[in-house]
Amino acid sequence: MGSLEDWIREHLSEPAENLLHEAGSLLRLSLAALLAEVKVAGVNQAAEQLQVTKEEVENCARQSPDKIGFLGGSEPAVFERISSRPGTTNSGAASRESGGIAPSR
Repeated sequence: MGSLEDWIREHLSEPAENLLHEAGSLLRLSLAALLAEVKVAGVNQAAEQLQVTKEEVENCARQSPDKIGFLGGSEPAVFERISSRPGTTNSGAASRESGGIAPSR
């Protein structure tokens, strides 16, 4: 059985689905622009600044793991992901292979 979101998407009219997609894209762009300036923000702070709910900020971050990082916990935060360029190393960054924990040296 699919998720509620899947069911809703299957039953939306095309104009409504396009509007939903555009709203998500706009939030993603707005959050990325905020993080380009501040680099790290508490979820509550980002939600207040963008005038959306904290759940919307969390969902946006979780749906865009290549661009936006999410840190859970008692005070969740979002951060700007910086990708390594080919030919450079990012030795201080945690790798996905290590479960997000950087090896100690």
